[in-house]
Amino acid sequence: MSSTIAFVGFFFKLLAGRLADSYSAMRLLAACNVVQAGTMVMFASLTTTTSGGDVNIALCWVACIMYGCAMGGVGPLISIIQIDVFGLRSFAVLGGYVQMSAQIVPGLVGPLVSGTIYDSTGSYNGWFYAMVGVYLVAAGAVLCTRKYREPEAEDDDAEKPDGSTSVAV
Repeated sequence: MSSTIAFVGFFFKLLAGRLADSYSAMRLLAACNVVQAGTMVMFASLTTTTSGGDVNIALCWVACIMYGCAMGGVGPLISIIQIDVFGLRSFAVLGGYVQMSAQIVPGLVGPLVSGTIYDSTGSYNGWFYAMVGVYLVAAGAVLCTRKYREPEAEDDDAEKPDGSTSVAV
């Protein structure tokens, strides 16, 4: 099923960039985060026994496909939003911080925390619900973000509020 997430995510990466040409990248990213939160609830609602039986396999497939779509859209949309918010000059430096904060740190910390939750509760549900909160906070943060605006160049010959003008001598 993880292959399904990756496969669906690959195609949605292509589609997300195209959709961002017609729709707000910030709203699309927020929607992806909300879908990811919803799929975490779906994963948590899958009932399993210790033997692995009683799994709602249809719900699991639906959740994997939905999560793949949302996950696939996040990468290209973050890059587009990064340029929209901070401008192209900051893209390379901020790209490193985004990689570290959004991929490397969670990739190192996530398995440890989720494993600890599983070891102490016998279920990953606590992790899934924690991720619901993370995704919803991320969606809210994205919706509160504003686009970057180039500062307007000052015109040296423009009249100042006191009525004077600056003239280079």
